[in-house]
Amino acid sequence: MGQKSERTNLASEFYVLATLHRLELEPLLTLGNKKSVDIVLQDNKRTFTIDVKGMASKTCWLLGMNKPEIIPNHFYVLVTYLNKIGDISIRPESYVLTSKEIRRFAKQTKKGYVIDYSKMRDKGSKYKENWRVLK
Repeated sequence: MGQKSERTNLASEFYVLATLHRLELEPLLTLGNKKSVDIVLQDNKRTFTIDVKGMASKTCWLLGMNKPEIIPNHFYVLVTYLNKIGDISIRPESYVLTSKEIRRFAKQTKKGYVIDYSKMRDKGSKYKENWRVLK
């Protein structure tokens, strides 16, 4: 992974972390480079795990080499900076899905499993800014 994509991923993780704090939740950021859980979110009743996928462009999110597993209380947050990552006045666009829902959009390519931005925008609009599923 190149330096630019590492920065995009870090920016995305911290964006999601900040958003969850703004929703008065108490997320914990996990540390490490190759991890499937980026954020842990716990309340009195449940524990959620979150995998954040970020991209600077409007092409596709790379999920990994394996098809996403269905894991109870595991979520994906897909963040795109819409080709304007350097413009901090532009708010990123986010999609929040369960691990079961993410499989509907994942397709296999030579690079691994990906989700096309255009498909998520057109067929997954109900997941856009869907933060309420984590409350």
